[in-house]
Amino acid sequence: MAIALFLAASGALMMALSMRRHRRDLRWNALTPHRERLQRSGGLVLAAAALVPTSALLGMTIGIVAWLMILSVGILTAIAFVTWLTKRRNAR
Repeated sequence: MAIALFLAASGALMMALSMRRHRRDLRWNALTPHRERLQRSGGLVLAAAALVPTSALLGMTIGIVAWLMILSVGILTAIAFVTWLTKRRNAR
């Protein structure tokens, strides 16, 4: 389950950091449109890959429900990390 949470949080973080607004808030360089799509796709693949360990451990029916729960926790983790990083970056 920890692997699934790591995959979900990594995917959500990749998708968040592919957005121009978040990169601007962090004062990072803008991505080219091709790299934005690539990073967004990579985040989607990581989030979808979190389904594999949950369904293997709990079965497909319960695994999908657990995957949705883990995705929610992973997204909340990514939101907290981006918020913390933005505040830390802007405090300087």
